[in-house]
Amino acid sequence: MPRQSKAMELLSWIALAISIAGNLLINNKSLWGFPAWFVSNCLWMWFDLHNNGWKVTDKNRARVMMHIVYSGMNIHGLINWLQGGM
Repeated sequence: MPRQSKAMELLSWIALAISIAGNLLINNKSLWGFPAWFVSNCLWMWFDLHNNGWKVTDKNRARVMMHIVYSGMNIHGLINWLQGGM
């Protein structure tokens, strides 16, 4: 695997921080956890695609799909919350 640039390494730490913040927000019953998770999942997917030459390959297919599904679940959770379902 090619060596990551400083910017990409920083991006991974930012995505990690946003992911953790999303968990803390949800644990404290804040609906802002869903947008935080959505952003972090998009960042993780971008990071994974960037590290694989902007291609979905056997190496990253499952992770990319996981982030797409998680992002959809984040949108669903936010809509459900806003409609009083939580």
